[in-house]
Amino acid sequence: MIGIIGFANLDIMPYLRKYTDVLDENNINYDIVYWNRDGILEKKDFNGNAICYSYEMKTHQPFYKKIGGFVRYTNFIRKTIKKRKYDKLILLTSQTAVPISDILLCKKYSGKYVYDYRDITKEKNKLYKRLVQKLICNSYFTGISSFGFKRVIGESDKFVKSHNCRKLAVLGSKSSKEEPINISFWGLVRSVSSNKRICDIFGNDSRFSLYYHGNGFYKEIQEYCKEKNYNNIHFSGRYSPDDVQKFADNANIIHSIYDNGTVMRNAMPNKVYDAVRYAKPIMVAKNSYMAEFLDNYSFKFDFDIENTTSDDVYEWYNQLDCKTCSKEYMKLYECIKKDDDTFTKALMSFVTL
Repeated sequence: MIGIIGFANLDIMPYLRKYTDVLDENNINYDIVYWNRDGILEKKDFNGNAICYSYEMKTHQPFYKKIGGFVRYTNFIRKTIKKRKYDKLILLTSQTAVPISDILLCKKYSGKYVYDYRDITKEKNKLYKRLVQKLICNSYFTGISSFGFKRVIGESDKFVKSHNCRKLAVLGSKSSKEEPINISFWGLVRSVSSNKRICDIFGNDSRFSLYYHGNGFYKEIQEYCKEKNYNNIHFSGRYSPDDVQKFADNANIIHSIYDNGTVMRNAMPNKVYDAVRYAKPIMVAKNSYMAEFLDNYSFKFDFDIENTTSDDVYEWYNQLDCKTCSKEYMKLYECIKKDDDTFTKALMSFVTL
């Protein structure tokens, strides 16, 4: 039996399906252990057994206020592993792997776990970074969502690219050159200062409408827009993954701009893949790994928080050639599919170990 250990609500762990899709297709038995932090009723869209730890805790609060919840959930993970006696483990993010590193590094699980490395967390601490590197070295393989993270944690022959997408396909979506040009963000809303700046750039520009879909710090940005009397910026709060198609249909441009701190500069949010899936142009932060990954594709705009103007975006968007963009979406899709095939082979090799 395989135990997949997550650290959050199911609806904000889309990368979980990278594993469950493969396991379900091959009739592999597994449990998913996860933490329902938000106290919501969740939709189960996988075949495995769901083992839920329910303890409500706000995500966006000082770390010291989270410690109690982290300790409780870690103890739940330990008890579940002991009770269920898993043969193999899949650890989703460092938040699950690091607290039970003693279990993972023992003889029983040495080389019998997959470490899904998804975000930079406390790697500035040398001891923490060393432990992460040890967990990578001791894993069967480590799925890494962005090769940009290697700038922080170094190289390893255990890395397998694990793209932030589930069964990617170029589906396309409704498209229009009519104004206003709808710019849409969906996901966890963070980077408050950067998004305030973006709101200042597009606020009350009649050529654009700006939409924010998702939980996080959106209320702070929403309040800022009210103070500024921006009437073309809209917020909708938490959403279901099923809503993304609707957001894409309404969007002309995808907003995937984050500040260039260590974490987000090197990350690969799933909106990059949504740009391919729904055939939509995308704006990303200049000098980020996203900008590097998308290279010279014309459907990508390198957004400079300090210097970009709405005129720059307007000019870029209106000179896009649909045929050229369509070829680019397909080219990128083929590259991602090749990586996904490699990931699937690595996972099946682990499963049949």
